[in-house]
Amino acid sequence: MYAKEKVLIELKDKGLNIFPYDIITSEADLLHYHIFHPNFTIRYTREVACGDLPFYIVSKNTDAYKVLHIAREAELLNCAMLCSDGIVHDKDMVCNFVFSKTTDGRFLLEWHTGNIPLRHMYKNADTAVIEGSILGSTEDFSHKGYNTRSLGYTDLQYILDFMEEINIFNKQVECTLYNKPVGIRKERIIVWGLS
Repeated sequence: MYAKEKVLIELKDKGLNIFPYDIITSEADLLHYHIFHPNFTIRYTREVACGDLPFYIVSKNTDAYKVLHIAREAELLNCAMLCSDGIVHDKDMVCNFVFSKTTDGRFLLEWHTGNIPLRHMYKNADTAVIEGSILGSTEDFSHKGYNTRSLGYTDLQYILDFMEEINIFNKQVECTLYNKPVGIRKERIIVWGLS
């Protein structure tokens, strides 16, 4: 089993929402996937976690030669390709956010409302940060940063409710909020990973 697939299986087993994906290991299978998924992403993965592996966006305009090149590169790097068409929902993205919370209800929430990949969120100076506590219906926010493209109260409350519901503590939870239900569980939040 591949490292990135293990992460997605762990998230799914925790009852969290992810985008559907396929693990592809051959040129023919990648070309076939492209026929039925005109817009998708490819993340290279190995059995052992490895950083800085290639990431590609394939669109309906990507020709077969480029797709074959990506598959050949994966083979040369001894990687499989984790393919997902979640990118078709980029137009529905509200924000990327990362949070952590402790068992006593303290939390740290960071978000960015720009339409950028989560991996690029911290490269932007206008990432917002809120520290506080979630104890039942009590909310105590200390604003530590402000985002020029602010998050509306309803969306912020949706994220806080999500944070309160899930039982993951002392880890950073990486997510994206959408303005409509997406993913395998048809929910507004996709979880990408835990660190």
